[in-house]
Amino acid sequence: MPAHLPAVGEQATLTVDVQAQADVQHAGLSVQLPPALRMIGGESGLAAPTAHPFGQRTSKKTAAP
Repeated sequence: MPAHLPAVGEQATLTVDVQAQADVQHAGLSVQLPPALRMIGGESGLAAPTAHPFGQRTSKKTAAP
């Protein structure tokens, strides 16, 4: 299914699947959206979004179990 941006007032869900190709002790994921888009909801497991000159940014650092 092709990806598309939501129309004004619509919501969209962004899903990221990550698969390790080698043992990883620490990893990080960063998401940055342009000013016309904003993150909503609080169940992502990511840090609360922060304002950035280019939009909103959030991140998550993980460690091996």
